[in-house]
Amino acid sequence: MAKLIDLLGNRFGRLIVVSRADSVKSPCGTVKAVWNCVCDCGKPVAVRSGSLINRHTLSCGCLVVETSRALRIKETRHGHSKLGKVTSTYRTWRAMMGRCLNTRHKDFPRYGARGILVCQSWEVFENFLLDMGDRPLGTTLDRIDGEGNYELANCRWGTPHQQAQNQSTTKLNPVKIRNIRKDERSNREIADTYGVSASTISNIKLRKVWKNI
Repeated sequence: MAKLIDLLGNRFGRLIVVSRADSVKSPCGTVKAVWNCVCDCGKPVAVRSGSLINRHTLSCGCLVVETSRALRIKETRHGHSKLGKVTSTYRTWRAMMGRCLNTRHKDFPRYGARGILVCQSWEVFENFLLDMGDRPLGTTLDRIDGEGNYELANCRWGTPHQQAQNQSTTKLNPVKIRNIRKDERSNREIADTYGVSASTISNIKLRKVWKNI
C-alpha cells in the first residue's frame, strides 16, 4: 500500500485541507484517501488526495461557475455562439465540468464523487474545443472507458447506439432488456435500478439499441 501523503493544512487553489475524511473504495477496489477541505467561499467539501495533488479539484465548484461565466462572455466575442446563444459544444463542456467538479450538480454523485475527473487541459473550453472539435449533430460526449476520466484518449463524439453499447447495459441479458421495455416506471427510476443513464433506458425502449431483442 502506498504511503499516505499528509496534506493537512495545505492549500490547493481555493481549498485548504482541514482534516482527514473516511477513505473511499474506487470501482477497481483501490482504497483512496479523502480529505475534508474548506473553500475560500466558506463551503466545506471532501476531496480525494489524487484530485488535490494533481490539481483536478481547486474549489468547491464555485471556480467552475465563475470560469463558465467568464468563458461564456469570451466565446461570444470570438464567435462560438449562434444568434446570441452558446453552442451545443459549449453546453456539453459546461455539463461535463459541472458533473465532475460541482458538488451541487445533480449528476455529481455518479461522476465527481466516484473519482471521474476532467483532465487539467480541458478545464479551459478552448483546449476542449481544439481537441474534440465542434459537436456533430446527433452525438453526445462519450467516454470509451466508462470508468475512465474525461480526456482526449478516452473521449469521442458518440452516437446513441455507441453510447448505449459502451455502458453497463451490455451486461443486461435479453430477459432484462424485454422487462425494461414493459416497465411503466419513469426512465430515471428504471435507470437507477440498473445503474445506467435515463437516456440509455430511453434508447432501449425506442429500440435504438438491441432492436431484435
